Amino acid sequence: MSKIVVLKNGDSVEKCKKCERDWDIVRHSSSGLCRGCYRMEQHKEAKPPQKWSDKFDHCQNKECPNTKNGITEQPHNADGLCRSCYSAKQRYEDIEHSHQIEAARRAQPGFAEKQKGFYTDWYERNKEEHNKNTTKYGQEHPEWRRACEAKYREANHEMCRASYKRWYAENKEKSAATFRKWRQENPEEARQHSRNRRARLANAEGSFTADEWVQVCEDHDFQCYHCHKGLEEGILLTPDHLISIKEGGSNYIGNIAPLCGSCNSSKLNRDLWEFDPEYFGKRYGG
Repeated sequence: MSKIVVLKNGDSVEKCKKCERDWDIVRHSSSGLCRGCYRMEQHKEAKPPQKWSDKFDHCQNKECPNTKNGITEQPHNADGLCRSCYSAKQRYEDIEHSHQIEAARRAQPGFAEKQKGFYTDWYERNKEEHNKNTTKYGQEHPEWRRACEAKYREANHEMCRASYKRWYAENKEKSAATFRKWRQENPEEARQHSRNRRARLANAEGSFTADEWVQVCEDHDFQCYHCHKGLEEGILLTPDHLISIKEGGSNYIGNIAPLCGSCNSSKLNRDLWEFDPEYFGKRYGG
């Protein structure tokens, strides 16, 4: 519900006397006019408002977009700011009020269509420069770029999937060669990729990284938790799901512990308390 404001002369007003906009949407002067209408009345007077000055020929804001060749073709206020920079400063000083003005502007009929047409025309005129700037910004802010790409893939899942399939069909040999080279250069990451893929195919929830797996091995002194053999004996450790995937165990790192290949094969799908009661008690306090 709109506020009812009492003016200096005792009148009560709920809306602007001229444009009838609600008092809650735009700030009003003591005369009962909203800020926009009050400024229009000021500019209609013979004498211009005192805040604009002819003393300056260029805006004092160093990043002013309206200054070209050292000259700003706009009136300046007493601080030497052009009209645009002064308005921007006012918006940032009273951000809540600016948000209210913007909300009222966006609520006007036809606003969305008008803005969409404006952005489309602007993009067609500045397509090359816009793409160049976006690429540069994405390189400087990789987290922002990845978030935007993930959001786009989520919103256009089927289209992206079809595009990936089409690209892979056209570049199958190149993709296979690149993947083989990556596996050779990153053997541990490649093994971890395969582990997560097998767990995903088994409908297990979660995944873990190669760094997390190395940390778990380090916590166990790089030894099998069952037979206590490890790297010193030249034995390769494998990740064991303490609660097996078939029994509903997850693929998160909290459900992973190191076992040698022999112990992992002998454990099969047995429960941890049955396979190694001592480690079960140590791990879960049972």
